[in-house]
Amino acid sequence: MEMYIWNTLIIVCKALFYAGTAGIAGYAFLQTFGFEKSTQTLPTAYARKITRYFIYVFTLTVISVPIWFLAKVGAFSESGISGALDPTMLSIMWDSPVGHMAQVRGGATVFALLSLLVATRLGFQHMVIRVCMLLALAVALYSYTLAGHISEQGLIEKMLLIVHVFVMSWWFGALIPLKLGCRYLPVEQTKSLMHKFGVSAQFLVGLMIIVGVLMALQLFDNISQLFTSAYGLTLMAKIGCVGALLLIAARHKRKLVPMLKNQQAVDKLSRSISLEITLAATLLLITAALTSVVGPDFS
Repeated sequence: MEMYIWNTLIIVCKALFYAGTAGIAGYAFLQTFGFEKSTQTLPTAYARKITRYFIYVFTLTVISVPIWFLAKVGAFSESGISGALDPTMLSIMWDSPVGHMAQVRGGATVFALLSLLVATRLGFQHMVIRVCMLLALAVALYSYTLAGHISEQGLIEKMLLIVHVFVMSWWFGALIPLKLGCRYLPVEQTKSLMHKFGVSAQFLVGLMIIVGVLMALQLFDNISQLFTSAYGLTLMAKIGCVGALLLIAARHKRKLVPMLKNQQAVDKLSRSISLEITLAATLLLITAALTSVVGPDFS
């Protein structure tokens, strides 16, 4: 029972960090979702809502990192809360790859949050905060290579993982800004935003799938392991989520976006994006379980 609690905390906190990485990517590449100019040119209500959303996401991510680390210590010590807070165990884990990962992830998320808060308070130009987010994103992506199975792999395998995580973060980081756009932007601007996002997503999502297949091929000696091992079955669940997300994205591009002519059509698109967000959250949880308690720990 105790290990179940620790594993649950590890999975949830890791999924929150994945969401935080997506949030950092979402803010850093906001202009690729259809905004070439500063967010200051957007409707005030939209700019305020989107800034508040990113602040919430970054705050949750900052909180999740130390909880994840303590849960890892608790699972390692197998001594309950006292083991998770034991100075000796904390020192051992702090100097391990898990500790190094927590330090890097904590630094990246705190930097992202402080950058956004300071930029909002002082009214920095969007380009300044975008550069800060790109730096935070680079550090966050680097953290994925510090522990687990991938830390023992070569440069090519690490680069494949970074590319895979980056594209997934770019895609998922766009979802809330797109949904908020459906509510706060004019219909024509929403249609333009969705069209430009779809154009960018075609190449990047295709790249993510190719990289994901290459990574999966390295994990199994034969295809039957996909159906006979816990790791394979969990990976199949992840693939199923990705497939569902791709079907929704295709429906957006081919049907819903071309039909955006009134608010009723925008509301229909918004509901579809909500489903996409739900599937994305499910995918992050499955990925967190896949890399934590089921099989090879790609972190």
